[in-house]
Amino acid sequence: MQLPKKILIVDDDESLSDVLRDILTEQGYEVRWAANGWQALQILGQWNPDLALLDLKLPGMNGIELLKKLQNTHPLASAVMISGHGTIPQAIEATRLGAYDWLEKPLEKERVLLTVKNALMQQQLLMEKTYKIDETLNRFGMIGIDSTMQDVFKLIERVTATDATMLICGENGTGKELVARALYRNSRRAQAAFVHLNCAAIPDTLIESELFGHV
Repeated sequence: MQLPKKILIVDDDESLSDVLRDILTEQGYEVRWAANGWQALQILGQWNPDLALLDLKLPGMNGIELLKKLQNTHPLASAVMISGHGTIPQAIEATRLGAYDWLEKPLEKERVLLTVKNALMQQQLLMEKTYKIDETLNRFGMIGIDSTMQDVFKLIERVTATDATMLICGENGTGKELVARALYRNSRRAQAAFVHLNCAAIPDTLIESELFGHV
């Protein structure tokens, strides 16, 4: 069973917040409310919202300041700004700082629900992308989302199922050693030692001794 998405409302207008909370709760969201930025930070310390609805004009800490703190502590959470008349430039600034969108007062129910739905969809995609990048980094030691890198990852998966000797070719700086380590990490020999030797840094007269030893 999928858990309900969590939404934090930060607005000093309690009556408006009550209406918003009722609208969102009816849609199955889990909703909490804070009257100012400091209350919001207390809630954020023990609760991880998927989306925050932030009023631009808050007592003390304004919505943009709170948005910056939210991005530092909960970078995967989405944010939508709520603005009254005369604060549109601030709302635009907030979107440049990372807010998904902004809602202008007086709020319209359908517009609120559509914006919340889209913001949560973006947040879900961001979480999936972050998870995929972390998974790829842990597995291969490198990341890449374009088709060329995906082909490299597929090739690594194919060849690590064999015991064949691999020769990795490429120009300087293309990541040959990263590929070698990815092959090792995903092979059946991953628990054995990985020996790295930079032949270019060893004089020709010493290479045999370094590789095979001497008496």
